[in-house]
Formats: sequence, C-alpha cells, structure tokens
Amino acid sequence: MAVGYASNAVGTINDVSRVVQLAHRAGALCFVDAVQHAPHRPIDVQALDCDFLACSAYKFFGPHLGILYGKYELLDSLMAYKVRPAGNLPPDKFETGTQSFEAIAGTLGAIEYFAWLGNTFGSEYTTNYQASFSGRALALKQAMVAIEAYELELNHSLLEGFGSIPGLRIRGITSPRRLQQRVPTFSFTLHGWTPKTAVFGNTQRTKSTVREHEMDTESTPRTNHIKRELLRSRGYGAIGTRRERRPGAGWVGTL
Repeated sequence: MAVGYASNAVGTINDVSRVVQLAHRAGALCFVDAVQHAPHRPIDVQALDCDFLACSAYKFFGPHLGILYGKYELLDSLMAYKVRPAGNLPPDKFETGTQSFEAIAGTLGAIEYFAWLGNTFGSEYTTNYQASFSGRALALKQAMVAIEAYELELNHSLLEGFGSIPGLRIRGITSPRRLQQRVPTFSFTLHGWTPKTAVFGNTQRTKSTVREHEMDTESTPRTNHIKRELLRSRGYGAIGTRRERRPGAGWVGTL
C-alpha cells in the first residue's frame, strides 16, 4: 500500500496512521510518500509503524537528494542490484558507486539550520520531547513543532484573506476547526481570472518575484501530471477549460 502523507495539490493531511494499520491488518506493507509533509510537520516513523517513508531535502531548503526510511529487516530482505565491492547489508547495498557528496553536505546544512531553528524558537516545546530525544534530534523535534504552530496561524490568515475575495473558490479543507488537517498549500480557482493574471497581475507594482503555477488535467510540458487524476475527479476537463492556482506558505513567510 502506497499513500501520500500530505497532498501537494490541495494540502490535505491524510490519516496515515490509520492507513498503515489497515495495510498491516490485510498483510500488506505500507510505503509513505512524505515529500509534501516533511517541511511542515514532525514525523515519527516508529509511532506510525510504517514500513517505508520517503521524502526529499529540496522541500526544506536542501538539494534534490532523496531520503528513504525503511525498517531494517525489510531493507535487509530486499534484493539490491549493486556492484560487487558494495556491502551486502543495508544501507550500503543500496548506495553503490560514488555518492553525491555535495548533495549530502547541502542536506546537512539544511538539517543544521533546522536544529538552530529548534534551539532558537522551539524551547517552549522541550518538555514534550526531552524524555525520548536529546541533542540534535530534540532540536529538530522542537523546530518542527514550532513550524507547525506558526504555519497554523498562516493557515487561518490565508483562509480569512481568500474568503474575502469574490469569485475565489478553495479546493480542500476550509473549515477553521480542521486546519490542523492541512498544510499551508492552497489550491483555488478565481472566476474571470486566468492563472497568469492572478499570479503576475501585481508583480510590477510590488516588485516581487513569483512563480506561475498552473495545474492542468492534460499531459503537456506545462502539466503537473502527478495531480491530474485529482483534478479530473474535481470536474476539471481539457486544458483551457478550468485551471487552478496553488500558492503555498511556509515558516519563512509573514502576513
């Protein structure tokens, strides 16, 4: 069973713990895609009891370096296509050849930044985790909980701001009482506005740098194809008929 922890299209956080339980009950393994969730919330693979979990450092200021957690006994049992000099045990058997040392160093820099963030802004959460964690692990837990609390405020502010715009329709969770169940990624349509106009309309005046992000349902070079089926299920048809915008907030932003 493969499941996304959080949707990078509409921001919804899935009940992964429940999915893992159901998968194990049926005798299946569970693989969690946490790419969208990792920069926004703490993750505890032991508590989830997931078999595998993957994310990428590029989502939290690092380079494009893939990160995989797997239960050791499962990784050990999997066959790896490797070169002969590589070790026969995990993780060595999956990390053959010359590794991307510059990407590893960049990821370390990102992790050190999070540790600083936790020590600087997350000390109020120390008592929640100091019984189980210490050192950098504790600092990282503090950082992610501090980020979660700050981004919850952003969620409320964004929802309030979007709600004041006529013709704007948000996809995904919009109840103020359920904002804990989403990350601050909002997909919306704006009646009468093209995505380019909605995104770039005020850049000359504000001198800001933004990224146009259209989500279509057809497979073209401009398509976010990984979201295509979700958009289709929401009633979106061919290119040019209906498109969504997807702004995302984070702990480095202010309102």
